[in-house]
Amino acid sequence: MRTIGLLLAMVLACPVVAAAAGPPLQASLSIAMPAENGEMRYDVEPLEGGGAEAFAVAINGDDGRTVEVRFRFSYSIPPDTIALDEIVDHVTVATIDDAGNVIGSARLRTGEINVNPNGPWIRYRVTLYRPESAYRVRVRVFGNYE
Repeated sequence: MRTIGLLLAMVLACPVVAAAAGPPLQASLSIAMPAENGEMRYDVEPLEGGGAEAFAVAINGDDGRTVEVRFRFSYSIPPDTIALDEIVDHVTVATIDDAGNVIGSARLRTGEINVNPNGPWIRYRVTLYRPESAYRVRVRVFGNYE
């Protein structure tokens, strides 16, 4: 009887563990940034599993302390193609110095926004602190296709 109880507890715990894992990482963008004010760089990555793309632009502020990160999702497909919506669960953005330390970070809860095939671009913007030396901006997109 004890074995059955233990087995039942393990089976019931499995969905909780799976749900805690969260949505999969679909794209990871990395932008190498110089220290100079006003400098701009970008990166584009496809979202895993489909035709949508994530595009990120980082622009160093003139104050020497911040960076503005703009990113958008687009999903262009040929006419008469059947495709699934991309569902973005959340996006994380971070500025990282050469030693690997996170200087600034943000987590954007997008509310499971749908990126529709041939639909409008979905855009976001965030301002973060940055180091005074060269650094990286990392944008990570989590979600899934319907």
